[in-house]
Amino acid sequence: MEFGVTGENEGKIDIAVQSDKERRRYVRDIVSYHVVSYAVPSASYLVIGELSSGSRVLVPDVALCFLQYASVASFCELVEFGYELCGTYELSLDTNAEYRERAALCTVASLTRFIESTAKVRNASLALRALRYVRDGSASPMETALAMMVVLPRKLGGLGIRDVALNERIALSGKARRLAKRRSFVLDLYIARASIDVEYNGTLHDDPEQRERDHERSNALGTMGYVVYTATVSTFAAQLATARFLQGIAQRAHVRSNLLDSDFQNKQNELRLFVIRSWLHKDA
Repeated sequence: MEFGVTGENEGKIDIAVQSDKERRRYVRDIVSYHVVSYAVPSASYLVIGELSSGSRVLVPDVALCFLQYASVASFCELVEFGYELCGTYELSLDTNAEYRERAALCTVASLTRFIESTAKVRNASLALRALRYVRDGSASPMETALAMMVVLPRKLGGLGIRDVALNERIALSGKARRLAKRRSFVLDLYIARASIDVEYNGTLHDDPEQRERDHERSNALGTMGYVVYTATVSTFAAQLATARFLQGIAQRAHVRSNLLDSDFQNKQNELRLFVIRSWLHKDA
């Protein structure tokens, strides 16, 4: 098929039309048609080609995709999608493939501005609510998983810590520079109010030289009052390990909560299983 759509993906194509009449006219088994009754800015569609008939082929831009996804996704799926759009990675259509690095497609601010401009559109309020829990700059699916466990509200199993930044660069003090032989560090997940750096370490950090650099890093940050919490794939592999890890962060951040309550623990585990559903077996 034209425009890079392979045969196995043809049944997953969704096409927007302006009326029920057009949907009935163009019904085909390999696509799903959706009536979009609200006005969409022309800039929200991108022209990717032209058919032999002369008709143009358009696709929605990322902001419109996010808004449309709100009509079919669960709340956690929508938040996760926001992290991918505003992050520096993308998932493959092949669920067995690794993620790919790329530049961020948008920011939380740009998505918010677009959706606010369509405030009367169905699901706009849901999309805006999801964006409250999205942060710019996630560099991998596991960083997204970590952020969601920390940022999402407790009723969904998260810690509810909202003042979080991802991949934040901080300058080192003179003493820290001497220990680390560098001028700055990038923190995977930074909670400024409690001077917390939460790192996700994949198997590359098992290398002895890398482990030594990680120790130097922790020591240097320690001289500036930072506490470093390090997660690995094993942290997410078991409910108890995840709960203990997040409990430490919550205590340091002075989170007042019922984290030991069985109802919360069940919700936390449901969220854990959601965020690792595709990546537990990978070094993401």
